[in-house]
Amino acid sequence: MADFPYTAEATINASADKLFAIISEPTQHLAMAGSDEIKKITVTPAGPVGVGSKMFADEAVIVGGDTMEIAAESETITCDAGKKFAFLVFPALPGWVGRMEWSFNLSPDGSGTKVSHQVDID
Repeated sequence: MADFPYTAEATINASADKLFAIISEPTQHLAMAGSDEIKKITVTPAGPVGVGSKMFADEAVIVGGDTMEIAAESETITCDAGKKFAFLVFPALPGWVGRMEWSFNLSPDGSGTKVSHQVDID
């Protein structure tokens, strides 16, 4: 069980496939994060993201009023079109954070799609 689980949910008036196309494109995460902490994301190999794809993020994280420049590496662990996209972040802050898993779960909700965005931190 995660030491810090957090989930945010919303229903969006769009198809699961349309939302998945955005969620599973890591470069879109800069705009989705909203915190301005993520400065740049690159993906390898180039092309469509799938299980095993690596993502590299340059971030400026604010901790206790100080800004820390960090580089975080992630790997896609689930890429189930229209249903779930998840990635595991390799500790960018060793000694502070062990496992950090982010996921987006999509499910039908009326005429839209329910999006559950979750992070689990150990």
